[in-house]
Amino acid sequence: MEMATKRLSVFASSGRPSYRQRHFAGYRMGLFVLIVFALIGAIAVVLVILGLLNVHAVTEHFRIH
Repeated sequence: MEMATKRLSVFASSGRPSYRQRHFAGYRMGLFVLIVFALIGAIAVVLVILGLLNVHAVTEHFRIH
């Protein structure tokens, strides 16, 4: 007796093909990178605004470095 090389679901498909779940790995990774860049940008904007307002703690911190 010869073994089948295809899965049984390929042979026993009647009607509509079975639903295959879509892969969103690329989309999720892109969204994650976008969120990380948005957070970094928001922190940079806050530091610039605080520096322009001459907040003592911010200016002292950067004067040390």
